[in-house]
Amino acid sequence: MDSLSRVVFFQVISWLVLSLIFWIFKGDHFGLSAFLGGGSCVIPAVLVVLLIRCSGSIVSPLAVFIYEFIKVITTIVCFVAIAMFYKNLEWVAFLVTSAVVLVSHLFALAYRR
Repeated sequence: MDSLSRVVFFQVISWLVLSLIFWIFKGDHFGLSAFLGGGSCVIPAVLVVLLIRCSGSIVSPLAVFIYEFIKVITTIVCFVAIAMFYKNLEWVAFLVTSAVVLVSHLFALAYRR
């Protein structure tokens, strides 16, 4: 597994585990808020990995920059849309899960085989 796939793998695992923890211990609104917060960070990251994989064996630095820009914009749009349209949003669960998912790349890069 290459480093990019490993990063996204750790992000998905941390997203699902934290969402489940919030759902079990705090209830439905916390669980859904955590799920939405992590998902707004994970889904754009998965799309970037898919775009890079579909681009072929050699990817230009400009393409990676554009893909990362799209990822950041998509994440921000998801944050704003969730904050506007989900009225029962629990901010603690939303922000904690988002932060852990965004920082989980440190764990992925530390875990090497």
